[in-house]
Amino acid sequence: MNCARIRHAAARGVLLTAACALLLGCGAVNQSERRKGYERFYDGDMDQAAVMLEEASNDKNRLLHALDRGMIAHTRGELEESNRWFAEAEQYLQELLTTDLSDEVGSFLVNDYRKEYRAEDFEAALIHPIKAINYLLLNDREAALVECRAANIFLTELQEKYEHKNAYSESGFARYLSGIIYESEGKLDDALVDYRLAHAAFLKYDTLYGTKYPASLRGSIGRVAEARGKPGLLKELGLEDGPRDWVPHADKRAAGEIVFILENGQAPFKREESFHVGTGDQLISFAFPVFERKPTRVARARLVADGAKAKTDLVEDVASIAVRDLDDRYHRVLVKQVARATLKYVEVKKAQKKNEFLGALLNVINSVNERADLRSWETLPANFQIARLFVEPGYHEKVQAELLDRNGSVIETVELGGVELKPGETRFLFYRTLR
Repeated sequence: MNCARIRHAAARGVLLTAACALLLGCGAVNQSERRKGYERFYDGDMDQAAVMLEEASNDKNRLLHALDRGMIAHTRGELEESNRWFAEAEQYLQELLTTDLSDEVGSFLVNDYRKEYRAEDFEAALIHPIKAINYLLLNDREAALVECRAANIFLTELQEKYEHKNAYSESGFARYLSGIIYESEGKLDDALVDYRLAHAAFLKYDTLYGTKYPASLRGSIGRVAEARGKPGLLKELGLEDGPRDWVPHADKRAAGEIVFILENGQAPFKREESFHVGTGDQLISFAFPVFERKPTRVARARLVADGAKAKTDLVEDVASIAVRDLDDRYHRVLVKQVARATLKYVEVKKAQKKNEFLGALLNVINSVNERADLRSWETLPANFQIARLFVEPGYHEKVQAELLDRNGSVIETVELGGVELKPGETRFLFYRTLR
């Protein structure tokens, strides 16, 4: 081989390497850096997680960054700071309702990392109940109810958007939490409305995600229905079978209630599945995101206060919802992939006619640069659970959460502190597991 050919081959190699590195650097590498921040979060190092996610943030991830920072602050108990981040996330969501044409073109020509992250539907829906939890822990019930109403508006819009065609268009967790808050404030008609919506949602959850109907919801409906002069409602809803073991409204007004919210485990994360198709003179690549679950150490929890006990009910299986939600829109991802591959194929053909080497280079760059968008709200828990415990009024010095494995054995006992309750008062407690 002569010197000219060697120089020509070396130049082609340098050009190819530089082009691939340039195109891959913006999206997939940035997501890899975010993953390191998530690892620190689940190691319990919140300070370092916040620093690393800040360093990995860019203008395409501003919504995701706000969501993650909101969850970090929420987990640390920095509730006002958490809600400031979530308010910022809501502002970004509103701005993203208007499509950025350059974003759309960039994502169509290169990959979806060129597009600003807009959140999965279930992720956006969870902002309001988590903000409500923050307000409940700050003892600001009115602000929590504002979030309940905002969740109602969002879910209604979601149902209208998909005309009930998507599996995820309702949040049993948001509806049930809203009902509990309304009941705690004595707004029984509003509570009953949300309990009925929660009932409908959990019937769907059982079919779609395998989430069992929460036992405490049946009692909640029965109690409020009787208090509002609707004793036949359980039968109307198909809930008449089973013991009448709920606390009647009159007894609830005389007792105190502790509502415990468990945020459990690690959210699922997206990984890439890819395949390549040879067409003779071209290699066409396809890449798809797939949610992968992380196993949870804790199955359920048992709330204990001076001998009284109540187990948590699973009310939002985030992992199962994420998997199903992505499956629901798989065909839309596929259509875009095929359209993008077709466009790239045509462009390579054009380049090959002008210059064979440049056509080959463009084909390699297109193949290497076809990456699945693996961004998601990874600081979310795998699931949300709720326990409702009715106790005597007064000071309860030792309130605990016993974390249980799948066999019902206690893995760990978490001290939640003392709780002072007046007759008819409801107090909300929260705990997050990271594994």
